Amino acid sequence: MTTFREANKNDTKKIATLHAESWRKHYRGIWNDAFLDKDVYEERMDVWERRLNYPKTNQYVLLAEKNNELLGFVCIYINDDPAFGTLVDNLHVAAEAQGMGIGKQLIDKAREKITDHGSGSHFYLWVLEENYAARKFYEHLGGKHYEVVIEKEADGDFHAACRYVW
Repeated sequence: MTTFREANKNDTKKIATLHAESWRKHYRGIWNDAFLDKDVYEERMDVWERRLNYPKTNQYVLLAEKNNELLGFVCIYINDDPAFGTLVDNLHVAAEAQGMGIGKQLIDKAREKITDHGSGSHFYLWVLEENYAARKFYEHLGGKHYEVVIEKEADGDFHAACRYVW
């Protein structure tokens, strides 16, 4: 049975590991291979140590687990943008758990948190334009493609990113 709980600083390593593995799998051929092969784990550890040791007041990180094994996570920033609402900054599901509805459940639970916070139900996220599988998933969940921008990403290069809104 899948359980859900809020993340804490003791979860840093397993979140960073899943995040790095997800990027290695889904961003191969999009991002710089040298970054994905070497630096991605350390970069994600730095990010998650900061996020979980010094969380922003509007940050919420939810984990999906089974038998203490991390299946996926979502990180949101409530009321991040006055026009678009809450930012879904990260949503990742372990490769072996994909297709089990974990991603949808995490989005649904994040939406509940947003609503419970009295922030309405508007939220948005950014996804790499070339990450077609993720874009299809977000469209299946009702996300609407809003715009494309070119941004400098964690691998140090510039890439096209799509904003999806709900």
